[in-house]
Amino acid sequence: MRTGKKIFFGFIAALLVGCSAEKETFTADRSFSPTEIILMVNALPASIQTFSAVGSVNVETPQMSQSAGFDLAVKKPDSLRIIVEGPFGITVARALFTQHHFVAYNALNNTLYTGDPDKGMKSLPFVSGIEPGVIIDAISGVRRFNDSFSIPDSFAVTNDAYIFRFTNGLYVTKISVDARSMRIAKVQTFTYDKTLMWEEFYSYVQGNDGLWQPAASKIFVPERLTSIEFLFDEVTINPSLTSLSIAYPDDAEQILIN
Repeated sequence: MRTGKKIFFGFIAALLVGCSAEKETFTADRSFSPTEIILMVNALPASIQTFSAVGSVNVETPQMSQSAGFDLAVKKPDSLRIIVEGPFGITVARALFTQHHFVAYNALNNTLYTGDPDKGMKSLPFVSGIEPGVIIDAISGVRRFNDSFSIPDSFAVTNDAYIFRFTNGLYVTKISVDARSMRIAKVQTFTYDKTLMWEEFYSYVQGNDGLWQPAASKIFVPERLTSIEFLFDEVTINPSLTSLSIAYPDDAEQILIN
């Protein structure tokens, strides 16, 4: 059976299981190759040109526990805007990230930060050290296999998941794909000496149209006992979005991060 047909029937099988009247034990299809699974997982991110969501973000560290609301907009190929709201819907921060530039405004101290997006991400204390692309995927709620994850070192199938292991540069990455939704459910990133650097968790809900949408995403850093979690209340796939921008006062103090 050709790859295209196998992927098509895989989607049909997942849809039928989700629509069945009784919840049955789901068993992973063992006929799919690693390449076919990667294509199926990446099919959703590839089909999304714009994305918007509202929800809440929770940050847990040994020193604090904080929650806030967020309003998110993503426009491919490289634009992401997030607005963070505190109590009573008061905006406390706005940020816009593109591939080559970022702008972030902190309303609490009336300060505007601009500069290199990678360095801007790394300046956040609770996610510093994590690859910026990982953070973007977590904020968007849909993890994907990037270009460096094409040929796994090992591949295994359990009753309900496909398990990949990749070696890439300084890290070893273990990725678990949920066989029911064909979405990445868990990612663990290790150093070569098997030290766990961070973990990512993703969960999804199936809509009335049969499509799986993000419900929650979480990054946990064991060394710091720190986590950041995004809970999605409303998600819209491919809404009409023009150019993304953020507003800030003319008298904001400006700090360049390069």
